Amino acid sequence: MIPALFRLSTFQVASIGSLVCACFLVVPAAQAEVQLTGVNKDVATTILGYLQLDDEPCDAPKWRVRRLFAAAEQEIRSALEVSGYYAATIEQELQHQEACWQADFRISLGEPVRLRQVLVSADTGSKPDTAFYEAIKQCALQPDDVFSHASYEACKQRIARVAEDRGYFSGSFEVQKVDVYPAEYVADITLKYR
Repeated sequence: MIPALFRLSTFQVASIGSLVCACFLVVPAAQAEVQLTGVNKDVATTILGYLQLDDEPCDAPKWRVRRLFAAAEQEIRSALEVSGYYAATIEQELQHQEACWQADFRISLGEPVRLRQVLVSADTGSKPDTAFYEAIKQCALQPDDVFSHASYEACKQRIARVAEDRGYFSGSFEVQKVDVYPAEYVADITLKYR
């Protein structure tokens, strides 16, 4: 016979088991810290979207953290290029402490790539369509703006959406070209819809 002190109903055992399981499910693994200095919030958000290291918990194997840390510079450069910075310098440091690891990235953006020449057009045949004119105007890709891949892609999508809404189902981009000259800090865009 089980002493009264240890007698629990099946319901109580199941409830205690659920409570214990729930406690373990609620507590996520600790996240390590990735610090980015020298960039604004928008650029930092873009970088963290590219950076695989940022997803690793404190208890990740050291070899994996070191491997992702080694790949981080190229990931950061890719994210910076999307934001128009092709000449950044990056200093990085990885520290393993008892409880966790920490990665520090000190970024000097350098001069951004600016738009030099912007040619965006839509050929609608013999009759002009003002909806395309408005879409192109809303693209806001102007010479001397910092080149942003996101703005370029948004412009293409805006024009394609107008074409679909207006019934130009056989139309397409005849030319969609971006030439970046990092040494000169300039980029040229040509977008022609037909």
